[in-house]
Amino acid sequence: MSPTENTVVSPGIGNARRDLLVGGLIILAATLIVLWFMTNLYFDRWGIGGFQMGPFLPYPVVNGPSYNYDHWLGLLDVYLAIGIPIGAVSIGEVFMIGWKWRDRPGRGEPLNPIRENLIPVVRKDSKRTLLKINVMVAILLFSLTVYSLPVNSMLLGPPPDPPSSLTISVKAFQWGWTFIYPDGYSSTGSATVPLNEEIIFNVWSTDVMHDFAIPALKVKVDAFPDHNNTAWTIIYQAGHYEVFCMELCGVGHAYMLAMITAEPQAQFAQWYNSTAPS
Repeated sequence: MSPTENTVVSPGIGNARRDLLVGGLIILAATLIVLWFMTNLYFDRWGIGGFQMGPFLPYPVVNGPSYNYDHWLGLLDVYLAIGIPIGAVSIGEVFMIGWKWRDRPGRGEPLNPIRENLIPVVRKDSKRTLLKINVMVAILLFSLTVYSLPVNSMLLGPPPDPPSSLTISVKAFQWGWTFIYPDGYSSTGSATVPLNEEIIFNVWSTDVMHDFAIPALKVKVDAFPDHNNTAWTIIYQAGHYEVFCMELCGVGHAYMLAMITAEPQAQFAQWYNSTAPS
C-alpha cells in the first residue's frame, strides 16, 4: 500500500497557514498598540504624569535615584511593554495550535503523516509562512536595536559637561578602591559626592583588570591597568550607594567594596572645603 492510500485529510488542515498568519498579525498589532500607548503616555497627553521628555527618543523615564537609572529603566520599560504582549500572544498561539490539532477519537489522519522510513513532503506555503514570520520578527528586533542606540551612546559616551561637575579619579587595586578628588584629597573605601551635579569617574587599575560598578545607580565601567575609562552620572536622591567589583580579580574579589555617600550640595561643599590642604 502506498503512503497516500486510504489517507483521510483532516478537516481544516488548510487553515494552519491562516492561523499562523493571524497570529503574526496579532503580534504586530499588539506591538503597534503598545508603542502608541507608551508614546502618548510619554508625552503625557492624558495627564497621567510620572513621565518626562528624554533628550533623544520618546521613551518613559522613571523617577529613580540617578540619571543613568532613569534612562536605563525607561528603556527597559519599553522592551517589557513590547515583549510581554508578544510573549503572551506567542505562547497563546502555541497552546491554541496544540489544542486545535490535538489527537482525539474520530479525528482523521493528516495529509502527510509521520511514517517509518518516509521523509514528509515540504510544502511551499509553509516555507513562505515561516519566511514572513521571520521577516516580521527581524524588523521588530532591528527597530528595537536602533531605538536603543542613542541611549547607549549617551550613557557610555563622554558626559555632556554641564556648568557644574565634579571629576573623581578612582584607583582600583587588589582589593579596594581609592577615590582621589581634584584638590588632592584621597579616601580608600568611601567617597562623598553632591546631589544634582554631574559626577565624572575616571577609573583605572594598578594591577589586574577590575570592574567599577554602582548597581543602585546603574553605573558600570571596566578598570584596566594604566588606562583611564570614564563613567558619569547625576545623583538625585541622597543616600549611601555601595560600590562592587564586577570582574573576578582574585581571592579578595568578594570583599572589594566601597561606599559612596550622596549629600545636598551645601552639605557636600562644607565637607569638601574641610578636606582642602591648609
